[in-house]
Amino acid sequence: TRVRLPGLVRRHIAASSAPLGWALYMVEWMAAEGYAPAPELQLAARVHLLRAAHLALTDVGLHTKQFTAEEAVGHLVTRLPIDRGVATAEVRRIACRPLEATAAMLGRRELMRLRADCRTQRGAGFSLPVFHQEVLSYGGLPVPLMRWGMGLDG
Repeated sequence: TRVRLPGLVRRHIAASSAPLGWALYMVEWMAAEGYAPAPELQLAARVHLLRAAHLALTDVGLHTKQFTAEEAVGHLVTRLPIDRGVATAEVRRIACRPLEATAAMLGRRELMRLRADCRTQRGAGFSLPVFHQEVLSYGGLPVPLMRWGMGLDG
């Protein structure tokens, strides 16, 4: 069983990958579960994920000096349905918060992997609502700590 950590501990070891990844995970999950059945809403969910992926790519490119700021703006404008002003604002945000966009994609991937591993371990006893409740109970802790708390680290 896991031990609940006090809020002070959670606040000091929280990671942006968990809440940001959760947001991406839920957009995709809700679309897959039919919460947005209209084709335009399904498309919007895919565009949201595409945007997140290009922001992560821009994040890495900018901070590893593979992109200048202007090249990063150009990358976003040519690949996403956004104008130059929005792309410039995104690049500035990315410059001020290194690896946040990348952390969101990583968090999404790790949550999906955690769900798959939990489903495999629990078999017929797996419940998606229970899994989601359990993940949310960990707050902003990094997914590897959630994995450890759920007994899936071995």
